Amino acid sequence: MFSLTFHILVYLSLGFVASILGSIIFLRNKKDTVYRTFGLLNLGIVIWAFGCVAWLFQDNESLALFWTRIFSIGSTLIPVFLLHWILAFLKKDQKFKRILKICYIVSCVFLLFSFTPFYIKGVKPMLFFPFWPQAGMVYFLHLILSYLGMSAFGFYQLFLAYRRAAGDTLVQTKYVIFGLILGLGGGATNFPLMFGFSLPFPPLNFLIIAYPLVFSYAMLKYKFMDIKIILTEFLIFLLGALLLLEIFLSQSLNLIVYKSGILIFFGIFGYLLVRSVYEEIKTKERVEALSQKLQKAYQELKRVDLAKSEFISIASHQLRTPLTVIKGYVSLLLDKKYGDAKRADEMLKNIYLSNERLIKLINDLLDLSKIELGKMQFDFKEISFENIIDSVVRELEIVAKNKALYLKWEKPENLPKILGDFDKLRQVVLNVVDNAIKYTREGGLTINLKHQLSGGKNVILAEFSDTGMGIKKDELEAIFKGFDRGSYVQKTHEGTGLGLMIASRIIKAHKGKIWAESEGQGKGSTLFIELPVK
Repeated sequence: MFSLTFHILVYLSLGFVASILGSIIFLRNKKDTVYRTFGLLNLGIVIWAFGCVAWLFQDNESLALFWTRIFSIGSTLIPVFLLHWILAFLKKDQKFKRILKICYIVSCVFLLFSFTPFYIKGVKPMLFFPFWPQAGMVYFLHLILSYLGMSAFGFYQLFLAYRRAAGDTLVQTKYVIFGLILGLGGGATNFPLMFGFSLPFPPLNFLIIAYPLVFSYAMLKYKFMDIKIILTEFLIFLLGALLLLEIFLSQSLNLIVYKSGILIFFGIFGYLLVRSVYEEIKTKERVEALSQKLQKAYQELKRVDLAKSEFISIASHQLRTPLTVIKGYVSLLLDKKYGDAKRADEMLKNIYLSNERLIKLINDLLDLSKIELGKMQFDFKEISFENIIDSVVRELEIVAKNKALYLKWEKPENLPKILGDFDKLRQVVLNVVDNAIKYTREGGLTINLKHQLSGGKNVILAEFSDTGMGIKKDELEAIFKGFDRGSYVQKTHEGTGLGLMIASRIIKAHKGKIWAESEGQGKGSTLFIELPVK
């Protein structure tokens, strides 16, 4: 009698744990497949566990047979729900979508036989159980295809994931494998008795509790905040269920009223406790998120501060150099030490070039100031982006030719127009092409422009591919943030690093994108500009 009582308590505990944990975790995130399938797995366990409780209370053979067929519904559903949860946990449920469909169809076919002698053909005494179910022919197929087949496939996928996993994922996968071995091992001890074979020990069904306990722990292992909430909710639900059971077992009206009052008070207290724990956790999460943002902002501030210091040094040099050149040549002209007229022309040309450098630098600084203050104005009109590129190519092809570089560009026809500021976009393209020529020693620059779909939207995509110095992988984003031209470029070429930052802001104002790609230093680079079609 003690053994029957023990098993009743095991099934009751398993049913309550599965129903409470399954409900709490399912309601935590109903849209997530992992949480949904975990809820379904626990539903199968609940049907099986509470069906077993009802079966063990029977002293009539026909009623015992009825309840064995009820709990067999749960045991039929558990393997397919378990496989679905494992694949969802491993993020492979979409990959094996067809296999899952076949498994569900097979399980549904077995369910059709649940109340027939082909599935459970009868009951008979086994060990200390007066009415142990005896399996039919179809149940044997369920054992082979569902319990062994689906479980083996799930275990194999876990084993593959375990071999490739690392860090937190590795530990989580270990827990799932451990829980699967316990649950499958415990459930397997039922089958010899169902086929008429005696065992030296009773079924180890208490091990099946590993499914809800170990699996839920594996899901939440690295979300300690969630574990705290779920444990609190679990204990409150469990105590509430025990209080409710006490009310049903009460003999007098006074006790029922008294215990009902306790239950109501406990419900209010439990609700407030869960809410306070939830608020505490949310506050901690917000503080952690803010702390991470603050750390990132601090690192970015350090980078910008260092870059601005470098920029001030570079800008000072950039301003001083042309002024010194102009001053020197003007002094020679005033002192009439320029020699012949040809020499004077060269001096005037150098003064002009130095002045142009000054104007460009000052314009960049003014543009930067306008951007920072949000005062840069745009004149948006319907324009052809290919005309902008074409005009820049015509202007700079002589510069490329003087450096013995090629500049390949074929103007496409019938491209859709864009809505943009012609002058601002020309400034961007001019800066990009000028940089490519400046930082390329051999080879040249190839420009392509095409119309395509990107993210479901019509866009114009321009590609500027050079054979120049290239860009380090970790500097691909930094070159658009300002005051940064790449570590290698800074050592070999003069410049402020403002051009691409200004270009990035202008493209952003046009609701476009600009980015760079490179295989690394010395391997050239490609700069992309994407603009939406009007």
